[in-house]
Amino acid sequence: MPHLGASQASFLAIQEISKLKEDSVLFFEELSSPCLPVRCATICINELMSFSGTLITTSIRNTMTAASLVNRKQVKLIFYVWDLEWLRPGKNDYLYNLQAYNDVDVLIARHPEHIAPIKNYSNREPIMIKDFDLEEIMRC
Repeated sequence: MPHLGASQASFLAIQEISKLKEDSVLFFEELSSPCLPVRCATICINELMSFSGTLITTSIRNTMTAASLVNRKQVKLIFYVWDLEWLRPGKNDYLYNLQAYNDVDVLIARHPEHIAPIKNYSNREPIMIKDFDLEEIMRC
Protein backbone atom coordinates (compact mmCIF):
# COMPACT_ATOMS: atom_id res chain seq x y z
CA MET A 1 0.00 0.00 0.00
CA PRO A 2 1.22 3.54 -0.56
CA HIS A 3 0.25 4.22 3.09
CA LEU A 4 -2.11 2.85 5.75
CA GLY A 5 -3.72 6.22 6.50
CA ALA A 6 -7.18 7.42 5.58
CA SER A 7 -8.06 6.23 2.08
CA GLN A 8 -10.56 3.82 0.61
CA ALA A 9 -7.82 1.42 -0.53
CA SER A 10 -6.18 1.34 2.91
CA PHE A 11 -9.52 0.96 4.69
CA LEU A 12 -10.57 -2.01 2.53
CA ALA A 13 -7.13 -3.65 2.64
CA ILE A 14 -6.92 -3.46 6.43
CA GLN A 15 -10.52 -4.59 6.81
CA GLU A 16 -10.04 -7.58 4.47
CA ILE A 17 -6.66 -8.67 5.84
CA SER A 18 -8.16 -8.69 9.35
CA LYS A 19 -10.59 -11.40 8.19
CA LEU A 20 -7.81 -13.77 7.15
CA LYS A 21 -6.84 -16.59 9.49
CA GLU A 22 -3.31 -17.12 8.17
CA ASP A 23 -0.33 -14.89 8.90
CA SER A 24 -0.30 -11.79 6.75
CA VAL A 25 1.79 -8.66 6.30
CA LEU A 26 0.84 -5.20 5.07
CA PHE A 27 3.73 -3.43 3.36
CA PHE A 28 3.61 0.37 3.14
CA GLU A 29 5.64 3.01 1.31
CA GLU A 30 4.95 5.99 3.59
CA LEU A 31 4.61 5.79 7.36
CA SER A 32 1.27 7.07 8.64
CA SER A 33 -1.20 6.21 11.37
CA PRO A 34 -3.47 3.40 10.20
CA CYS A 35 -7.08 4.34 9.51
CA LEU A 36 -8.24 1.18 11.36
CA PRO A 37 -6.68 -1.07 13.98
CA VAL A 38 -4.37 -3.46 12.11
CA ARG A 39 -4.38 -7.14 13.13
CA CYS A 40 -1.27 -8.18 11.26
CA ALA A 41 2.35 -7.15 10.81
CA THR A 42 3.05 -3.85 9.04
CA ILE A 43 6.45 -3.46 7.40
CA CYS A 44 8.10 -0.82 5.23
CA ILE A 45 8.30 -1.76 1.55
CA ASN A 46 12.12 -1.70 1.62
CA GLU A 47 11.97 -5.00 3.57
CA LEU A 48 10.45 -6.86 0.61
CA MET A 49 13.77 -8.49 -0.29
CA SER A 50 13.21 -11.30 2.20
CA PHE A 51 9.50 -11.83 1.45
CA SER A 52 8.14 -15.00 -0.14
CA GLY A 53 4.52 -15.85 -0.92
CA THR A 54 1.72 -13.93 -2.62
CA LEU A 55 2.22 -10.18 -2.88
CA ILE A 56 -0.59 -7.80 -3.92
CA THR A 57 0.38 -4.33 -5.11
CA THR A 58 -2.00 -1.43 -5.71
CA SER A 59 -0.10 1.23 -7.68
CA ILE A 60 2.37 1.43 -10.54
CA ARG A 61 5.04 2.73 -8.17
CA ASN A 62 4.75 -0.04 -5.57
CA THR A 63 4.41 -2.67 -8.31
CA MET A 64 7.66 -1.52 -9.91
CA THR A 65 9.39 -1.38 -6.52
CA ALA A 66 8.16 -4.85 -5.58
CA ALA A 67 9.16 -6.36 -8.93
CA SER A 68 12.70 -5.02 -8.50
CA LEU A 69 13.11 -6.11 -4.85
CA VAL A 70 11.55 -9.58 -4.57
CA ASN A 71 12.84 -12.94 -5.72
CA ARG A 72 10.36 -13.68 -8.51
CA LYS A 73 10.84 -17.44 -8.04
CA GLN A 74 9.50 -17.16 -4.48
CA VAL A 75 6.79 -14.54 -4.98
CA LYS A 76 3.51 -14.53 -6.88
CA LEU A 77 3.06 -10.87 -7.83
CA ILE A 78 -0.51 -9.61 -8.27
CA PHE A 79 -1.23 -6.04 -9.44
CA TYR A 80 -4.67 -4.97 -8.15
CA VAL A 81 -5.15 -1.87 -10.32
CA TRP A 82 -6.82 0.46 -7.85
CA ASP A 83 -6.63 3.57 -10.06
CA LEU A 84 -6.06 4.26 -13.75
CA GLU A 85 -2.98 6.31 -12.87
CA TRP A 86 -1.82 6.93 -16.44
CA LEU A 87 -4.81 9.27 -16.91
CA ARG A 88 -3.42 11.71 -14.34
CA PRO A 89 -1.03 14.55 -15.27
CA GLY A 90 2.62 13.57 -14.89
CA LYS A 91 1.85 9.84 -14.72
CA ASN A 92 1.51 9.08 -18.43
CA ASP A 93 4.97 7.66 -19.23
CA TYR A 94 3.71 4.67 -21.23
CA LEU A 95 6.99 2.75 -21.45
CA TYR A 96 7.61 3.04 -17.69
CA ASN A 97 4.02 2.22 -16.74
CA LEU A 98 3.76 -0.75 -19.10
CA GLN A 99 6.46 -2.59 -17.13
CA ALA A 100 4.17 -2.62 -14.08
CA TYR A 101 1.38 -4.23 -16.10
CA ASN A 102 3.61 -6.79 -17.79
CA ASP A 103 5.95 -7.77 -14.93
CA VAL A 104 3.16 -9.28 -12.80
CA ASP A 105 1.70 -12.76 -12.66
CA VAL A 106 -1.92 -11.62 -12.29
CA LEU A 107 -3.58 -8.34 -13.30
CA ILE A 108 -6.82 -7.39 -11.52
CA ALA A 109 -9.28 -4.57 -12.19
CA ARG A 110 -11.44 -3.34 -9.32
CA HIS A 111 -14.31 -2.05 -11.44
CA PRO A 112 -15.97 -3.42 -14.61
CA GLU A 113 -15.47 -0.05 -16.32
CA HIS A 114 -11.70 -0.39 -15.83
CA ILE A 115 -11.37 -3.68 -17.75
CA ALA A 116 -11.47 -2.24 -21.29
CA PRO A 117 -9.07 0.67 -20.60
CA ILE A 118 -6.58 -1.65 -18.83
CA LYS A 119 -6.78 -4.17 -21.69
CA ASN A 120 -6.34 -1.41 -24.26
CA TYR A 121 -3.40 0.13 -22.35
CA SER A 122 -1.51 -3.06 -21.45
CA ASN A 123 -2.73 -5.61 -24.02
CA ARG A 124 -3.59 -7.94 -21.10
CA GLU A 125 -7.03 -9.07 -20.00
CA PRO A 126 -7.46 -8.25 -16.30
CA ILE A 127 -9.62 -10.24 -13.92
CA MET A 128 -12.41 -8.24 -12.25
CA ILE A 129 -12.54 -8.43 -8.44
CA LYS A 130 -14.47 -5.79 -6.54
CA ASP A 131 -13.76 -4.22 -3.13
CA PHE A 132 -10.40 -5.83 -2.39
CA ASP A 133 -11.91 -9.30 -1.80
CA LEU A 134 -8.75 -11.06 -0.55
CA GLU A 135 -10.25 -14.54 -0.58
CA GLU A 136 -11.10 -14.17 -4.26
CA ILE A 137 -7.74 -12.52 -5.04
CA MET A 138 -5.85 -15.37 -3.38
CA ARG A 139 -7.64 -17.88 -5.64
CA CYS A 140 -6.13 -16.24 -8.75
